[in-house]
Amino acid sequence: MKIAIRIVLLAIAIGLCTWLWIYLHPTPQEAIRRQLAALAKSATLEKTEGNITAALRANEFSEFFGREVMLNMEPRVLFPDSVERSEIARIMLRLRTESRSLDVKILDPIITVGGDEKSAIVELTVNVDAEGDRHLLVQEMKFMMKEVDGNWQIIRVETVRTLNRAPRLAPPETLPAA
Repeated sequence: MKIAIRIVLLAIAIGLCTWLWIYLHPTPQEAIRRQLAALAKSATLEKTEGNITAALRANEFSEFFGREVMLNMEPRVLFPDSVERSEIARIMLRLRTESRSLDVKILDPIITVGGDEKSAIVELTVNVDAEGDRHLLVQEMKFMMKEVDGNWQIIRVETVRTLNRAPRLAPPETLPAA
């Protein structure tokens, strides 16, 4: 009986050590999923935030991005071609102090890790719900991420053109006769 108890305890200890090892050394896909979940949590705004909390959370949000981020976002007039991390923190702080509560969710990430396992392309959907409004923003996006010092940082952001943004077809009467 004592041997059976020892074997069971040994199996439990091996299982816990294996789980701990997997948790502390995730695959690149799992590390990116954790990073995206933390990004969404950091972008979520609560209306009870004070100024100090807003500043800390804005800085925390900017840490998910590389030192300089390339943007290819629509509409082109509103977004520059590149932005620095400090500017992201300033924009987020202004958004946090001026906005009501927002709930940010990152849905259905499709992660393609590069051969070097230090870069990845992530296709995802961003869903932002505001207090009183459902689905304030639903946008398909593409992030290019790079591993820097063990953390995955976003270095490029693109909006994905969907079918509803396709150019309008010309009416049949304006088409040339066949």
